[in-house]
Amino acid sequence: DILRDISPVDIAQALDANKIAFATLLSTLPHATLHNEPGLLWFETCIASSVFNGVLQTQLETEQLPMAIERVFTHFQHRNLPFEWYLGPGSQHGNIGDLLKAHGMSQDEDEPGMGADLHTLNADKTEASNLIIHPVLTENQVHQWSRTTYCGAPENEIYNVFTVYSSLPRGLQSPLHLYLGTIDDHPVVTAAL
Repeated sequence: DILRDISPVDIAQALDANKIAFATLLSTLPHATLHNEPGLLWFETCIASSVFNGVLQTQLETEQLPMAIERVFTHFQHRNLPFEWYLGPGSQHGNIGDLLKAHGMSQDEDEPGMGADLHTLNADKTEASNLIIHPVLTENQVHQWSRTTYCGAPENEIYNVFTVYSSLPRGLQSPLHLYLGTIDDHPVVTAAL
């Protein structure tokens, strides 16, 4: 469904749901798992990158948090996988930040989210005449998309991104759509929907 109410609360919840939907898609990869437990939603892909392993939603009572945190930490430690613990609007935070710090985690970033009312876009605005937007359908395009999206990242991270995205379904039937913008056949911009 198209989000019609674009209040900050509704946009935040839509972004949260989008992150969960993406991780659910990642859990369809070979050797990946989505753990949907009462009060805790988390996933693992076996890719050695925290972007592709983590907790998506926490809705536990305060007294349940220490045991759940310990269990997830132990799980990822035994598999030698980095992971992130996402605290979005769908999570009940309580004192979870202090408990995660006690396990050696630190806050990496506050992820900004973006939303726009598509009805207010200026359709008459001119765009660069030599910019061409391509749907990413081939493995070569996924490679270009990965390199452009993660420009400046270490090679192993770019390889991980390519490995994951090239393993996901592509095309009109896929819930994930990647786009690559080129100018004179050189990749300059990416987008994911």
